Amino acid sequence: MRWIIGLTLFIFLYGFIPSADPAYPLDFFQAPVNQPLRLSGTFGELRPNHFHSGIDIKGGIGVPILSAGDGFVARIRVAPDGYGNHLYIEHPNGYTSVYAHLLEFSPEIEAYVREMQFKQETFELELFPQKDQFPVRRGQFVGKMGSTGHSFGPHLHFEIRKTATDRPVNPLLFGLNVQDRIPPRLHEIKLYEFDQQGRPLKSTILPLVLKNGRYRLAADRFKASGNLLGIAVKAYDHMDGVSNWNGIYELNLFNDGALWYGFKMESFGFEETRYINAHLDYQEQRNRGSYFHRCFALPGNRLSIYLPSRNGLVPLLPGKINSLVASVKDAAGNESNLEFLVYKEEEASAGLQAPWAPYQFFLPFDQPHVIDNHGLYVNFPAHIFYEDLYMQYSMRKDPLPGIYSLTHTLHNESFPVHREYALGIRPDPIPVQLRDKAFIAHRSRGGIVNFGGQWQDDGMLLATVNTFGAFAVMVDTTPPRIEVDRFATDMRRFASMSFRIRDTISASGNLPNLKYRASIDGKWILMSYDEKNRRISHTFADDLASGPHTLELEVSDAMGNTSVFKRNFFR
Repeated sequence: MRWIIGLTLFIFLYGFIPSADPAYPLDFFQAPVNQPLRLSGTFGELRPNHFHSGIDIKGGIGVPILSAGDGFVARIRVAPDGYGNHLYIEHPNGYTSVYAHLLEFSPEIEAYVREMQFKQETFELELFPQKDQFPVRRGQFVGKMGSTGHSFGPHLHFEIRKTATDRPVNPLLFGLNVQDRIPPRLHEIKLYEFDQQGRPLKSTILPLVLKNGRYRLAADRFKASGNLLGIAVKAYDHMDGVSNWNGIYELNLFNDGALWYGFKMESFGFEETRYINAHLDYQEQRNRGSYFHRCFALPGNRLSIYLPSRNGLVPLLPGKINSLVASVKDAAGNESNLEFLVYKEEEASAGLQAPWAPYQFFLPFDQPHVIDNHGLYVNFPAHIFYEDLYMQYSMRKDPLPGIYSLTHTLHNESFPVHREYALGIRPDPIPVQLRDKAFIAHRSRGGIVNFGGQWQDDGMLLATVNTFGAFAVMVDTTPPRIEVDRFATDMRRFASMSFRIRDTISASGNLPNLKYRASIDGKWILMSYDEKNRRISHTFADDLASGPHTLELEVSDAMGNTSVFKRNFFR
């Protein structure tokens, strides 16, 4: 019953709130490219740990990018990851447009960025020009399409945000012309059965078949055993002229003709985007790479995309047949429907036991919790989970080099954690000279992640982490690697040089990644950093004199381990 009470309280306190301002200007913004819009990503698309906050426009390297409306350049950012080269244009109508993954900016902006990079002696920077510094008109050239940052192919990531709140809004609601006559495609559904108290009993994934324009189950009826039923749908949008599987715009669930649950991908806040891990089935995303939209709300889900409706769980009564319809739409209004029946036979759930694994701690989602067993300290704030957790915990001794503590396993990585929590581990004795190299390590099949840590007076190493899994204290004394990509003693035939920089241990988001500094003959030089390819590069300046020179490149990791590459070359 606690689970249902939590859901009811959530609806009362937070509600399923649609946008209060559904009308958007349809004639202010133009397309940011001078070609038909073809999308490889849509607004609100499900991504790891976040909703996609814009649309991805397909194209090629160097395609001119145009200002979508009159305004001025309010912000410029250069980064080795994320959006890469991107800029923000503030408009007089209360909106800001964002242009990301650019190859380069317009000449006047590029010159300003380059000046500030040399002034600050850094590749990565963020600038806030004066309002009158870079005014732009609708359709004015502002940059070239590229693939900088966390992009794996040339495209423009384009956003429209409310300037006052920085809240992104679906750009397809502003009259942009995208050819789309194809309805969304539905692939699978997942059915979750719960007991009367809302505790999970089992789940079933079923494929869907398309008959006479409507999606159905192969058997048309589903026989349930539980008292409550939850539904999740795996669906994608498809558009004319592209093969991409894009995100849907709207989903509504009807139970016997009544709206039972619904959402629209109209707008959301960046501060709530991590609630995606409550919206989707996190285990399916982590374990199978499958993205299912839940059609019921977990009690700790505070997303604002939902329509006024019930919590989405369907009550099942013995002998009663429930007629369910899931309606899925894209932003163009194309619609696909899934229709199926669910019934529960008399006494179907008698003697059915929930398949719960043994657990060590029961953690209600809306309460804070502290675990302290001398070797491990954990402090979970309230609402860090989306539902009550029956948490498993174990510890073991790992005879691996570089580990200076027991390995503590908190539950498993397939259970989402909404934000950071404090985790401390008491290590085995560590040599004094290695204490500054010690960190809280998260160990998984994907490798080791460094979460850093601060020594406490009681001898614990304390860090903030945002995941479950196996943790231990480790020591890192290995400097990063510098590998030659393009460099030789005689560089007279080359316009540029480049290197790959790598580290054996990844740094978490709250730690600095690899840092580097390069100089020729003692003078700082600009080296661009492409983090996804671990590549830094430098284009030689025209004023570099002919003759011998000395290059010095220094690269440091999060623990202060440093590698130096120093060579003489001719230019």
